[in-house]
Amino acid sequence: MNAPKVVNNNEIYNKYLVDYPPQYIIGQQIFTKNGVAKVCGRVFKEREKTWRYSVKYESINFIMDLE
Repeated sequence: MNAPKVVNNNEIYNKYLVDYPPQYIIGQQIFTKNGVAKVCGRVFKEREKTWRYSVKYESINFIMDLE
């Protein structure tokens, strides 16, 4: 029987970090049109070849996504 190929997500993520360096690092404070925010996460969008960031605004108690 042929075993399914094992996907190593860490290698894929590290390749994206090298090939497409992120604009912001996690924990960095940024200024947006809505106010001051802190980057709390990121995801790579394969189709657009860009990073999508999750940010938490300092004056609001919820997390929003920025592209």
